[in-house]
Amino acid sequence: MKLKTIKLLIIIGLFPIFCISQENSFRIHSISAGLGYIDFTSKEINSSGGLNFVADFTTNYNENLISVYFNIGGEVDVLSSEDGEAYEISITYGREWDLSDRLKFEAHAGVGYFNWGYSNSSTFNLLKNETTVGFPVRAKLIYYFGEHFGIGVNPNINLNSLAITYSADFILQYKF
Repeated sequence: MKLKTIKLLIIIGLFPIFCISQENSFRIHSISAGLGYIDFTSKEINSSGGLNFVADFTTNYNENLISVYFNIGGEVDVLSSEDGEAYEISITYGREWDLSDRLKFEAHAGVGYFNWGYSNSSTFNLLKNETTVGFPVRAKLIYYFGEHFGIGVNPNINLNSLAITYSADFILQYKF
């Protein structure tokens, strides 16, 4: 990984700590993680979809949600020799709406770092690995079993110039 990439990852990773250290202006809202399905729209390869992992750390400021969001996934295709993979680290802005006492809906949009690559699995040659700016749009529908713990669905899309990604995940969320 390039030094610039490492610095960017460190800054994005430390963002929640900077938010928490402020006097009462930001509060921790939630932490969530999940697994699901990812698919790509790319000119280079015919995508077959695969598995992905998502995680986010969300703060709350006057009912505005600010998240550090991470998504990584890759294709699972035994018949194809070219396998794609992508990861993104983004900062998103969102809002939460109460649908009932236990059912919540969140919507987020933002900007971040997007990495796309694919390789030939027969020869183990890396065919392409590029980065760009990505624009994620995501939603969460969460049912809270108790005051803090919830389970839900999290569809995502990342609009960028390399390979548009679509994912749908089942997530577990802890709300502070």
